[in-house]
Amino acid sequence: MLKNPKELGHLLADIDHSFEKEIKYTGCEDIFHYTSPEAFLSIVGEDKIELRFTRNDCVNDKSEGINIISSYQKVCNDLLEQKEIDEEFIKNIYELKIQDKHLFLDSIQDDGTLIMSNKTYAVFLCCFSLNEDSLPMWNYYVKNNRYQGYCLGFRQNMIEDYNRGMLLYPSYHIDTKKVIYSESTKDAIFIKLIKDCYYYLKNGGEIENVIGIIQYLLTNAQFVFKSECFSHEQEVRFILHIPMDNEQDDKEKKFSVNYTTKHGYVTPYVTVPFEKHYLEKIVIAPLSEKELSINTVNALLKQRGYDRIPIVSSNIPIRF
Repeated sequence: MLKNPKELGHLLADIDHSFEKEIKYTGCEDIFHYTSPEAFLSIVGEDKIELRFTRNDCVNDKSEGINIISSYQKVCNDLLEQKEIDEEFIKNIYELKIQDKHLFLDSIQDDGTLIMSNKTYAVFLCCFSLNEDSLPMWNYYVKNNRYQGYCLGFRQNMIEDYNRGMLLYPSYHIDTKKVIYSESTKDAIFIKLIKDCYYYLKNGGEIENVIGIIQYLLTNAQFVFKSECFSHEQEVRFILHIPMDNEQDDKEKKFSVNYTTKHGYVTPYVTVPFEKHYLEKIVIAPLSEKELSINTVNALLKQRGYDRIPIVSSNIPIRF
């Protein structure tokens, strides 16, 4: 647990605010989930929409949670070379790692006092795009040289509404965050973090607090920093934190972890239900038989009790 002097509270609040400004999704447009035909059938359930959240270490970018450390250390080296920080400071912060336990900023009191907690969570992700008809995204769903899949449009406020219904389960929460791809943006976040912590230390702060703040940001940034080569995804993520404390009462357990196979790997996931009315639109993959595809999806939705939802075919003018 960090000590909580007033200056420390203001420092972390400022760093946290700057970071959140970069990753917070504040758009008012729909978000889009690309999926296979098989998964589509399981998502549009008869009673609820059932979205699958995959454990964070099983996503498609295998560098997630790893390259963030090299990016952080690069900024450390650059600032040292520019004489913005000194070698003694670098020795204390250079080898910091992402923590197994997640450090949460619970609240900041009126006097600047910082209230933090250190908890063990499993993190599960459900991925969306801001682009409803992206050829690189459809390319994930090519089978036997044909595009197969659907893009489901959802109302962007579905998580805000969902979290209001989770008040009986205060240990759980789902965040909606934008993914950061730009290396310059990542560098800017780390530069502010390191320089602000250095200034705090040189003005009487404690190195233990600095280490805690840096680990706090590294641990949270791992879920939203992604390689630039995936920037075509324009990704918005739902990030679900599931408490893993052994003392948790069974009656408070909201989600069960299940397992499936994906590309030859056993993959942990949880299923999260949402109300049907959040489904706003369905886009059918390029090269699909438009009339047949629209008719069969309409029949499925009608049978499962969905209101009439716009179903359109991809506008991508691809021949093969």
